[in-house]
Amino acid sequence: MNAEESSVTHATQIQHVEEVRQVRLPPFWYKNPIIWFAQVEAQFETYKIRADTSRYYTVISALDSAVLQEVSDIIPTPPVKDKYDTLKKQIILRFSDSEDRQLRKVLTEIELGDKTPSQLLREMKLLAGTRFDEKVLKTLRLQQMPASVQAILTVSDTLELDKMADVADKTNEV
Repeated sequence: MNAEESSVTHATQIQHVEEVRQVRLPPFWYKNPIIWFAQVEAQFETYKIRADTSRYYTVISALDSAVLQEVSDIIPTPPVKDKYDTLKKQIILRFSDSEDRQLRKVLTEIELGDKTPSQLLREMKLLAGTRFDEKVLKTLRLQQMPASVQAILTVSDTLELDKMADVADKTNEV
């Protein structure tokens, strides 16, 4: 490597270090680690942080002690390759509800409360994943609605689920 190439490589490394320093990751989302990692990866894209080791240590530096404790088996001896992906997979696995737990939430725990019907639907879809077809989700969602909204939605059962949520939102406002 000649002096010019060495100078360019050194300048690139310094720029990379500065980009990593600028990253400010949000606090960890215990309720939804998948969305937290989406935010983290948006930061990595913004600052062009592509190196596995940089991603790994940037995430570790942003985690609180409770999360670090949960992945303490990985941190002292990370894998040689795919450090970041390994850490990410394990955090998601350890902090996300199991499929059975998500299913129980959809079937028995989710309530409309102060949410709009469309917010409830998004939550149900997120938890249900691909385990339910649209007809089952419609039925489950309908059970969560006030009686006055149920009456209107029952008549509108030919609407797609998202359109039904819009009608429910408007009906609920009235």
